[in-house]
Amino acid sequence: MTAESCLKKERDLMFDNNSDPNFSEMMEQSPAQQPGPQRKPIDITTDLSAQTSNLERRLRMLEERYGLMQKREQMIEENMISTNKKVSIEIKAINSEITDLRSDIAQIKDKIELIIEELRQSARKEDIKVVEHYLDMWDPTNFATQKDVENIIRRELAKAIPSQNLRPKGGTQ
Repeated sequence: MTAESCLKKERDLMFDNNSDPNFSEMMEQSPAQQPGPQRKPIDITTDLSAQTSNLERRLRMLEERYGLMQKREQMIEENMISTNKKVSIEIKAINSEITDLRSDIAQIKDKIELIIEELRQSARKEDIKVVEHYLDMWDPTNFATQKDVENIIRRELAKAIPSQNLRPKGGTQ
């Protein structure tokens, strides 16, 4: 890039689109190249002071814009930091919940495995039917107790031997 193009870019940056187009042309031309009649020294001084005040005004506006942009940037940065903190806290809470859910799932799996093992050890339907069949064949409701058998034996003995008086054990005479 040449020095002239650098100077031109600087001038373009200093002046926005509302600036006087003749001024930038005048700045590029030397006083001998300027068209029209030569200006008087008083006009040049007045023109330069107007241009200087115009530049000062524009510089102040740019400084204000820059200040506003810095404030906005700071506000955005603060918002991003607070949002980041909130998201970080939410992520930690979600991770904690996930950990709790995983442990709950592991406990449920263990309990299911215990239930399955107990079910494997319990009797099957066919086993129950076999036991039921044998119970029906034996009919335990018709079983006699030891007392019933002793009473039956005594009665039969009493019938067979009517003369002897048999007494139950532990009785008094």
